[in-house]
Amino acid sequence: MEDEREILTRKYFPQIHHLCNSRGVQFVAVDMRWGITKEAGENAQVINICLRELDRSDMFVGFFGQRYGWHGDKDELLQQNFDNAVSRYTWLDKVRDKSVTELEFLHGHLNSPGSLPACIYFRDKAYDDKIRDEAMKKGDKKGVFKYSAESELSTSLMEDLKKRVKTTEDQLLDLDLKYPDPAQVAEKMFNCIWKQLTEVLLVDSDVEKLTPREQDLLDHNAFLANHMSVYCGNTDYIHQLNSTIDSKKSLLVSGIAGSGKSALLSNWVEDLKKNTDLILVYHFIGCSSNSTRPMNIVERLLHELEQHLPVDEKKEDKKSINKDLKAADLQKLLQDLQVVMEKICSQEKQAVIIIDGLDKLMQANKTEKPLYWLPNEIPSNISIILSTIEGDMELDTQLITERKFDQLNIKPLDPATQQLICTKSLMMYGKELSPDQMKRIIDAEQTQNPLFLMITVSEIVVFGYFRLLDKKIDSLITCNSVEELFENYLQRLEEDYNVSTFPGNLVEKVLLAILFSRNGISETELKEILDIPDSVWSPLYFAMEKYVIQHSGLLNFGFQELKTAVEKKYLKSPQDGKTILKLMIEYFEKKRKGLDWSVLRGDHNVSRCSIELPFLQKQIGDKEGLLTTITDLTVFQSLFQEHNYEIIELWEATGCDTSEIIDRYLTNFDVRIADIYLKRQQNLDKKYSSPPGVQASELLTDLRVTLGYVQKPVEGIKIMKRQIQILENSKECMDEKKRQEALVRCQYFLAGQYVEMEDYETGVPIHEKIISDLEKLKEAGSISIDSLIVLAMSYNDIGVTLVSRGEYEEAEKYFYKSMEIESAEGLRQEEGECLMNIALCRLQQGDTDKALELYLKTLEIFEDVFFGQLNHNLGQLMTNIGLTYRRQNKLEEAEKYYNRSLKIKAQALGWDNPDVAYVYMNLSVIEQLRENLPKSIELITKAELIFKKRNTDLYTNANYRKVFENRVLYIVLQQRYEDAEEEYQTILNVLVDKGLMDFCLKGLHLEMLKFYIRSEEYDKATKTALALLSRTNPQPTDFTYLDHLDALKPIEERPQREYKYSLERAFDLWPDNGDIGRRLARNNYIPRDLTDKLLQHLQKIDENVEGLGAMTYGYASDWCCEDQKQDLALTVLRKGFEFYPDSMEIIDRFTTILREKKDYAGLLEFLQPVTKRIDNSALHYIAGYSAVMQAQFDLARELLKRIIDKDSDPDPDIMLQKAKDLYNSIDQFESEMEKHNAEQSKRTESK
Repeated sequence: MEDEREILTRKYFPQIHHLCNSRGVQFVAVDMRWGITKEAGENAQVINICLRELDRSDMFVGFFGQRYGWHGDKDELLQQNFDNAVSRYTWLDKVRDKSVTELEFLHGHLNSPGSLPACIYFRDKAYDDKIRDEAMKKGDKKGVFKYSAESELSTSLMEDLKKRVKTTEDQLLDLDLKYPDPAQVAEKMFNCIWKQLTEVLLVDSDVEKLTPREQDLLDHNAFLANHMSVYCGNTDYIHQLNSTIDSKKSLLVSGIAGSGKSALLSNWVEDLKKNTDLILVYHFIGCSSNSTRPMNIVERLLHELEQHLPVDEKKEDKKSINKDLKAADLQKLLQDLQVVMEKICSQEKQAVIIIDGLDKLMQANKTEKPLYWLPNEIPSNISIILSTIEGDMELDTQLITERKFDQLNIKPLDPATQQLICTKSLMMYGKELSPDQMKRIIDAEQTQNPLFLMITVSEIVVFGYFRLLDKKIDSLITCNSVEELFENYLQRLEEDYNVSTFPGNLVEKVLLAILFSRNGISETELKEILDIPDSVWSPLYFAMEKYVIQHSGLLNFGFQELKTAVEKKYLKSPQDGKTILKLMIEYFEKKRKGLDWSVLRGDHNVSRCSIELPFLQKQIGDKEGLLTTITDLTVFQSLFQEHNYEIIELWEATGCDTSEIIDRYLTNFDVRIADIYLKRQQNLDKKYSSPPGVQASELLTDLRVTLGYVQKPVEGIKIMKRQIQILENSKECMDEKKRQEALVRCQYFLAGQYVEMEDYETGVPIHEKIISDLEKLKEAGSISIDSLIVLAMSYNDIGVTLVSRGEYEEAEKYFYKSMEIESAEGLRQEEGECLMNIALCRLQQGDTDKALELYLKTLEIFEDVFFGQLNHNLGQLMTNIGLTYRRQNKLEEAEKYYNRSLKIKAQALGWDNPDVAYVYMNLSVIEQLRENLPKSIELITKAELIFKKRNTDLYTNANYRKVFENRVLYIVLQQRYEDAEEEYQTILNVLVDKGLMDFCLKGLHLEMLKFYIRSEEYDKATKTALALLSRTNPQPTDFTYLDHLDALKPIEERPQREYKYSLERAFDLWPDNGDIGRRLARNNYIPRDLTDKLLQHLQKIDENVEGLGAMTYGYASDWCCEDQKQDLALTVLRKGFEFYPDSMEIIDRFTTILREKKDYAGLLEFLQPVTKRIDNSALHYIAGYSAVMQAQFDLARELLKRIIDKDSDPDPDIMLQKAKDLYNSIDQFESEMEKHNAEQSKRTESK
């Protein structure tokens, strides 16, 4: 009878399991042959076990072939079985000649017909004879034996049994004395059992009369009951759970998939129920299709906790569980939940909230924030217990690190626990393993993994061939991993459920369809796509039910290991699975073509087509099909509402340029306008508030927003011009005031597109005109709310433009104007964006503390606005916070926020988005500051690659310029100047051409400038120096570098620099800078003999440079002398002497130059008055010597006498001696002079 057992076990029992589980009842099919071990047989306990199992049963199903079974009143072992059982079942003494199988029929039905629901079936002898004859032809002795009666006696006993059963037909649920084959009887048995369950045994579990809350609770209790029975866990776990709630803490239970987390919590819940003083709420994610969405979890927690409030505070049970809650609704639910928890707390009641299976949560979209729905503030008397698979670092960080949850980690199974789990699991199905079989399973290392063990036991349970069980066990426990074991499971599914009535591999097709689906796939979709009859689908579904999960009716794999196994088994080559993909595409494409564009919101078909079809086309590489789908306006708008960031990914997958995609949208947009017009023609009596083009323009708005994500302002301009054109052509076709307001809004967004592409000359005037016009309306009190909002946004955009110019104080004024309106109108997101811009202004002005304060305030606003979502604006805020910490030299904090920003932006916008590149750049700067240049280059190269993929132009994209410039800087910092030179010239040309040197990385340009000077590439050095001087706020060294380069040329070749590049400007800016003053005099005025400018300049130096004084003129005279300009030096010294007549530095330099020139007349003229004021022997000597040389001997004697007379030191110095020697020589000089003059006079007279 193994065929009948096999069909029942594999095809029908899974369906019955599902029915019973859904009602919180366990179904156990007791197989009287399979459950008897060899040991039980040898110990003569067969009859005892069989009859005792019947005592536990709610229904008896009996079926016979031709073999009557083990019988014989002379069989010693059999009679020993009778002896062991007769004390419990005394009637056995009268039937010692009957077979064990007939004993089961007697106890299950004939001894008391009707007391136990029963159905009985006898197989047609013709079927057995046919199979026996085939076996004889094959020489199959075992086959002949299985289908032959034991003897004439056994045949007669069987016939007698049939007659007695026939007499009780009216007491049976079903009877067939001649069923033709195993498949037919298995179906008859199933129908009979199903009818008995649904009409009798489970009638008290009728769910139709339940309220939604009761139905929800029933689902969770059914899950709980199913997991309680197999728990064999460590008592230490229970102790830790109890300890957690005793200390009023919260806890995260983690472990690998299938480790028994749900079973542990299910059993613990049952223990907690005994404590009537404890408020207990439990939620098992995945127990029903309505249990996996965060919004439904919060709603259920709220309703359950409300049951414990006083009667007057309870809310009535709603008629239906709301499956379409929005984010705003969830925020309200969370607020209500917080209130209820506080009320519970105020009643001094202790509460425990258990949520099992966080890893099974359904994610609404790619930017959904993990655990955003879990209350942050948990009252002190409430403990929250959560469970999830181990290895989720983000959950660990949030719960353990940030929220201070305790942690319980489920460890691998020990042998005792393995055996207990096996035993209890098998008992649920009325089965048992021999000690040897049990040992082999436990000894297998892989079965320490609870999931591996669970699958192994499940596969053993459904195996119907008792004699081949050892071989089956070996095939399971020799698998090396859970994935390999799942492959074994998949093979078994194919063997059991691939039927001849369904073409191809049913199992493969179904599992691949689940695998290829984006959000999962419904049973209806599967059956329609693959054309699966219910009779074929149901057995397979119930056989794999425990390994899949439903999210709002969509099937998905419940274990990653199963998904991996499906991929490994069925996707061995790129071509595998394409047939299924094409079938799925055809199915959803047909639905797409039938969508009603006028019914968008809430349409299930629209939603399913929009999220599945384009991603299926992306998987198969159907770019043209994908382009058609994604530019279908109904699909686009559906995605924009719920999955707007996914649109970016799909655009990129088409391989088309953005402009081509937008052109396709605009073509379809024109068709939509025509469709609206034609639809209106069908109802000419109806009046419309706007023409078709304006009605359809919501699409253009959505397109403009999406283009903003990918930073494509050129296409954005095209969109806005089209929208403006529609409005301009709609004059007299709609309310004029509304038209004008719409026009102003469109013009605002058009201006924003121009500003984004740095076309300020076009964009800023539009903003300014909008501001001018709207300010007048505001002053007149006639501005609408919509226009007031546009005014606020225009203020903000002008502020952004000013920031780009470095005019931070002026920008702040506009941001505050904008924020005033936004705050008054409750525009929280826009208010947050303004606050972020103000913070940026403070940051750029060096006030990092204030900037950080404002950024953190912005974070509070954004977390409220983007509740539950990791919007890309949050990513930008994280970048700015990171930048602030970097400016404070807190590199670890900066890196943390940059990485958070990277994750958020990449998740929302994709890894190839420019915003992601900008974060890479910031991370590269962190590494540069750590002097880890190889890592800096690695990160900045990733950033640059993103821009290169998009063919971004350095001339039109500021962020690309920053990335490019940073990469060149990192190369330069590695002293690879030659490698950087070409790209450096590229970025330098762009910055100079665009007038953007104010925003350059000055360090790069200084390094290259110095490199060019060292390399004697003076033209390139001069180009860089001039670029640096073009900045709004050049530094003194910028001027000195250029002056140095100019000074290398001969004076006649030195360029005359215009004022903004000149040292005159530098000295005007920094008059106290001595180096600039020196260079201006030394390299400019002195070489060019610009005496007046030089003297004026020296006077300014004297006035502004502290500590120089008379040396201003002394140094300048030295520079003049170095250029062989002694006369200019004397002029300088005379000027200095006017201000510092007692300065020996000036007097000494003056006398030195005149002595070198042998200008004794000049010396005497200069020194004669000096010597009257300054008692200095050297000056008197020089003056005396000059007088001698000028033949003014009396004056010389007078000057020298002053030296001689004043110095009465007995040890005279050299100067005194020189004065005396000169003084004593004067008479001789004078005599010689007289003699010479006399001779000269004679010669003159003789002539």
